[in-house]
Amino acid sequence: MTSIAVYNEYWETGGGGEMFCGGIAQALAEAGHQVTVLAHQAFDIEALSERLSLDLTRCTLSIVERGPAAVSAASAEHDLFVNGSYLSPVVNRAAHGLYVVHFPSRPWGRTPGRTANLYRSVVGSTDLRFEWGEGFHEPDGGGGTVWTSGEASITVISGADEPRRVNVLLGRSRPAAAGPADVEVVVDGEVQARTTIGGGSSTLTGRIRNRIPEAVQLTVPPQSSTVVTIRCNVFVPDELGLGPDHRTLGVRFHGIEVDSRLHSVASRLVPSLNHRLTNQDATSVFLRSYDRVASNSEFTRGYVESWWGIEDSPVLYPPVQLRPADGDKKRSIAAVGRFFGKDAGHSKKQLELVTAFRRLRGSGIEDWTLDLVGGVDQNARGYFDEVRRAAEGLPIRFHANAEGSVRDRVLSEASIFWHATGFGEDPERSPELMEHFGISTVEAMSSGSVPVVFAGGGQNEIVTDGAGFRWRTLDELVATTRRLTESPELLATTSAGAVARAQTFGFAAFADRLEAIVGEILDANEG
Repeated sequence: MTSIAVYNEYWETGGGGEMFCGGIAQALAEAGHQVTVLAHQAFDIEALSERLSLDLTRCTLSIVERGPAAVSAASAEHDLFVNGSYLSPVVNRAAHGLYVVHFPSRPWGRTPGRTANLYRSVVGSTDLRFEWGEGFHEPDGGGGTVWTSGEASITVISGADEPRRVNVLLGRSRPAAAGPADVEVVVDGEVQARTTIGGGSSTLTGRIRNRIPEAVQLTVPPQSSTVVTIRCNVFVPDELGLGPDHRTLGVRFHGIEVDSRLHSVASRLVPSLNHRLTNQDATSVFLRSYDRVASNSEFTRGYVESWWGIEDSPVLYPPVQLRPADGDKKRSIAAVGRFFGKDAGHSKKQLELVTAFRRLRGSGIEDWTLDLVGGVDQNARGYFDEVRRAAEGLPIRFHANAEGSVRDRVLSEASIFWHATGFGEDPERSPELMEHFGISTVEAMSSGSVPVVFAGGGQNEIVTDGAGFRWRTLDELVATTRRLTESPELLATTSAGAVARAQTFGFAAFADRLEAIVGEILDANEG
């Protein structure tokens, strides 16, 4: 019996990504494998199963400490490690590994070709180079610096004939709520330096000082490959009320500074340039530890293969628990998705849907209602309240943090399903803000609801001609919905097409695709 661990960092949120991972765990358990669900905090498996319309009762729950290092160590206890956590940097240490991509991060940490060579020759060093190790999160948007986890490493490779001085540059700023970080910088297993980051003065002078990285001086032996490890205590922003960031963070890493004066200036003022002195993509560090990288849609696969250089990423559509299409349909429209605004990332655009519904009412369609179903955590409360204020005076029902049975009832009664993720975003500059697949869309289709969805991302793979409609502007959304409400025949024929199309994405089809991918991994390694 194969021992398999399925990891997700956010099980307790119970969203689409967790439904995907839960489906993987259920399918593998039903196939006879010994499945362990890796999580960072305990949760009620039966309650989560009900919320996600899954059965995880055959799985064992195991709690691991937060941070990539702890999860990586836990993976070593199993034959196969399945990582389905969004943008997870965890290195697999099991015999086999499957990385499931909801959407890839952009490559970072490397400037290829002539640009890198020119930068090295002008401000860098001809006899030192660097390679990313484990334990770094991808850069914050536009910042250039990266956060470490509790333990992060970089390898400094020296071709010099004498010892070289290098400085590890660490950002001094750290949220006050997180407290100071006690940092150890370890060189080849030996502690060379200790420092404390954060907890500084709030005066003007102190704030200015915090913007200048702290330089921790180290000595690198000649003709060597030296592993430099940064260890410190960590915090999780979401747990401290600092926004919807569930990452385990240590300190900001600005880079490695060598003894060139020009490089010293560049590395401190423009950290992103300093990071690019490495000779490899930082993303590839953890990817190399997995046998296969699966994508949740053709849309996602295109970016996985392009951005990450993966030659053949199999598509594993998420599992969808199909609903029976025998509900008593009403004059209602449903939309499903967690509530959070654009500033929090992958917004489901409920505010725009309320605007569209108001326009629909204004066009004379007054006997229809709108149901908005979705999770609301403390960081999304402000956006949720904004949507509710915008909906005042309209027949809109809110179902916040609803149980699975409520969600099922709303979808079974809805004649039309709306989805707006990606609307108003630039698909060329920010493809990650599109809907990468669309589990709730398939659920609605299976119940007979006609999907009217934004024409972006994976939705274009789901909603085909005769099985629903795609729109690009709110005026198109309103016009298409109005046409459906005024034509019972069009509504009925499209509903039947939606039900038929949804069968492609059912749980049985998903389990078959997963079995083929896992079987290929295990058979290839056995051979």
